[in-house]
Amino acid sequence: MEIPLRQWVMPLLQNDEVNAQRIALHLKLRVDAGRVYSPAKFLAACTTKEQLLDVASTMLAFNAPPRCRR
Repeated sequence: MEIPLRQWVMPLLQNDEVNAQRIALHLKLRVDAGRVYSPAKFLAACTTKEQLLDVASTMLAFNAPPRCRR
């Protein structure tokens, strides 16, 4: 399940580095700059399995539609 999840995360974040950075900050993950600073690549490829689940969960939470109030 890890590889498909990483493959799902990368294309969604690669064109939205601002959101990727927001997710990293929310999860208090330090993005390793390496040669090129890319929070999306870091979140998709360099996180542990446990962190990856947190990334996916946060992505879903940040993009969830507002709840209807009745």
